[in-house]
Amino acid sequence: MSENSPLDEQLTRDEYRILVDLVKHQHQRRQDFNRTFLTANTIIFGASAVMLQSESPLNSVLKLLGGLGILISLVWLLISERITLEADLRFFQLRGLEKRMGREEGIYTSGNRFFFQGNDLQSPESGEKLVFPSGIMGWKYRFRVAKVVRVLPLSFIILYLALMTL
Repeated sequence: MSENSPLDEQLTRDEYRILVDLVKHQHQRRQDFNRTFLTANTIIFGASAVMLQSESPLNSVLKLLGGLGILISLVWLLISERITLEADLRFFQLRGLEKRMGREEGIYTSGNRFFFQGNDLQSPESGEKLVFPSGIMGWKYRFRVAKVVRVLPLSFIILYLALMTL
């Protein structure tokens, strides 16, 4: 079989579809994990607030809730890092497949360039350029969900440490 046989092309397209489905599944999984850990931290923090409002807050209970919150936040951070690594691998594979399929500007390649490298895009119909700022607050800053997800558990850890010192 030659390298560009119809069977090879079909297998490559099937592999591409599978990878796109995996990326969608990972995105959904990330949202589910974030929702679960955010809910758990909100419940723990709310219970701590109720304890602080009571007549005589029990310091041992507050420290226990703070420790539990720190543990949950650390697990959240580790799982988020793992999911981010898996997503980066899938995007790397998708960009490789797009190149192999002869798509220099595939969906993931152009999206990657736009969001992570800060290049301008040009509309194919009108030829109009979409220009975005390239400063620290612009697209070139590489805004990623993974950065926000890293900040949330760390914020909760800081809050729990402050709670435990009360």
